[in-house]
Amino acid sequence: MRADRSLRLPLQIGTSALYSLARGSLLGVPGLILLSVVAIVIWWLWKEGVGDLGEGGGYLLVAIAMPGMVVGGFAWKHLKRAHAERPSDLIVGRDGFEIHGGPHDRKTFAWADVVKVSIETPPKPEKNSDKPDDSDLRVMMITFSGSRQLALASAERAGEQQSLVELAATLQAASRRDTGTPVASTAVDLLVCAGCSAALAPVDAASIVCMYCSHENAIPEKMRVLLRDAATVQRRPDAAITKLLDQPGASLVGAMFVTAAGFMMIAWPVAILLMSMEYVRDTLTVKHVLFLIGFVAACILGFYGLIRTRLVERQALRLVAVEFAAVEPAKPGEPYRCQHCLAPLPDIGADRVVVTCVYCSAGNVLGIHLGREASIAREESGSLEDALKVRKRERRRWRGVTFVALGLLVASWMSLRYGLR
Repeated sequence: MRADRSLRLPLQIGTSALYSLARGSLLGVPGLILLSVVAIVIWWLWKEGVGDLGEGGGYLLVAIAMPGMVVGGFAWKHLKRAHAERPSDLIVGRDGFEIHGGPHDRKTFAWADVVKVSIETPPKPEKNSDKPDDSDLRVMMITFSGSRQLALASAERAGEQQSLVELAATLQAASRRDTGTPVASTAVDLLVCAGCSAALAPVDAASIVCMYCSHENAIPEKMRVLLRDAATVQRRPDAAITKLLDQPGASLVGAMFVTAAGFMMIAWPVAILLMSMEYVRDTLTVKHVLFLIGFVAACILGFYGLIRTRLVERQALRLVAVEFAAVEPAKPGEPYRCQHCLAPLPDIGADRVVVTCVYCSAGNVLGIHLGREASIAREESGSLEDALKVRKRERRRWRGVTFVALGLLVASWMSLRYGLR
């Protein structure tokens, strides 16, 4: 019997974290500079003995401090988000799931304890509240038995929010044990045993022996032709599904994320250090300043684009995990069944991932056992080929960004070299 495929789905893709990291890195140091200017002004006023600025003195100080507070607070908020939303994965199994990476690294949860999985939007804070405004986030909440809740993941970017919606549907489906008998969504004429009328898994052979009554049944030539046609059709999506299920894990992407974060965070300090050195030597010019600011912008944007192109490979597709997962055998030795018509699927090689039903031509992904409800598995949402086309377009769109990102990194290096001179 085919071994179960280890199903790893992205929990936090990393796009929201990367976006927050870029904004926090770009505005963090300018915010500190603005706050430092305010501190210097206040210190100077205190040193000069200017303690009374008149009736509007307090408002004047607030107006001076406001830009730094806004920019610095915005940067700090997004740097915290970048840390909280760093890449993580779910390892899904029959009895539960485990988290790899992120704030909940190595935590395990049992399906039996899961009551509800939902996507929620944090409310806007009340006016004059000191709580941060996170109403732009979508948070995946898990409710466990005993009314205990846990915020498992959050996302700000639309693409990652959609991925969380798909993942929540997958977890909700997997947490519900399928106790009923699945009902086919379409009727087909099955190949049945002449001895006991049991459904037979079609094979490209002259005959097949029934596993229930050992009666030998002839395979019609028409069925054998359909099997060969289905094998030809399924070769193209098979490699794509394999790549989708083996997409980059949180550990690899997390290491890339940390490396990019290091370069993004030190860009401003390096630029300010070089400006200070040039100022001490009395050789600082406007060109030096502009080139070093260009170095900071190109470095942050370049690493953002480079890592973002890798994150496009990480998607939690409910279509593959639930909609196209073949119905697992009820007993050892029995064939998989089609998720669309429940007909027995042909037995194919252990290295194959996708099998096409010869009765209804539906694509089925083998080896994924989520115990999902039959009603969810029967939801119609397009073909497997359509789902893969959407993913292919997304990958093609971001592939060109790689060259732009590399160009920005080269530009940042050239700007830094000029600043060093």
